[in-house]
Amino acid sequence: MRNAKYLLLPIILVCCLTAGEAKETVSVEASLSSERIYEGEPVALSVSITTTNPDIAYIELMSREDFQGFTILNVPTADAGDGHLTRIQKNGEKAYTAVIYRIMLMPNAPGTLTIPSLEFNIGLSRPAVIDHPFFGHIRSTTVEDAVLRTKPVKAKCNRLPRPAGGYSGAIGNFTIEGSVPPGKIYADSPALVIFRISGTGYIDSSSFPDIRKHLPKGIVLRTEEESSDFICVGEELQSTIELECTLVAEEPGEYVVPPIPFTFFDPVAESYRTVSSKQLTINAEGIDIPSKPKVLHSI
Repeated sequence: MRNAKYLLLPIILVCCLTAGEAKETVSVEASLSSERIYEGEPVALSVSITTTNPDIAYIELMSREDFQGFTILNVPTADAGDGHLTRIQKNGEKAYTAVIYRIMLMPNAPGTLTIPSLEFNIGLSRPAVIDHPFFGHIRSTTVEDAVLRTKPVKAKCNRLPRPAGGYSGAIGNFTIEGSVPPGKIYADSPALVIFRISGTGYIDSSSFPDIRKHLPKGIVLRTEEESSDFICVGEELQSTIELECTLVAEEPGEYVVPPIPFTFFDPVAESYRTVSSKQLTINAEGIDIPSKPKVLHSI
């Protein structure tokens, strides 16, 4: 992903605790995955924690997920190491960091948008000594709450440039491919051809090219069946849409399906791009029907 403009934002530090002589610090910071946002482009909002105390009992989001001007994309999330503390050096001292919150958002319209402050309640575990009436001094742990808030994030959402011809409505970086499953194809019988668009970014079914416009003469599209898959991997939305087409060759022969073009807006290149599938060849065979046997004798 591109470098985030809002990475390492200052935070309102509500927790600064002292245990013995060692100063304990805990902080959170919010960031966006893109420094240049366009309307309709999925963008990840992440919150990271940095702490000198790795003993965290729990983390609770106390704020409502109310992001005016954005649509929340509710998609499955792959394990990208979020929530796992990593040891780092900060200002020459040992510390730990982890992503504690991540959500995929889509800006609805151009303009200046504000992501509000998010509040977290974090339980920090510390060693303690308990005076037991029978067993005396017993070593144990206590959990203390620390309330931390991120600073609001302001994001400028840009309007898409004037669309290019054939623009699909997809935003991201995609490829398109077609395939004919192995096996014989017979004239006047259904044959399966699969087209797949995949990549990072946002795409929906309305973005798929009209396959009928690209079929050669003599090939008829009977049915279309669509399936889609979306998953958030780290700060990226990975999208796949597959179209299973049932085609029928009217006569035996070789038919060529030309490359299918697909146009999308690439926010990294800040321009529209067109990619195409490879040419497909469909060889339709004739069906040999046995002729009526000749009668040699009659009785």
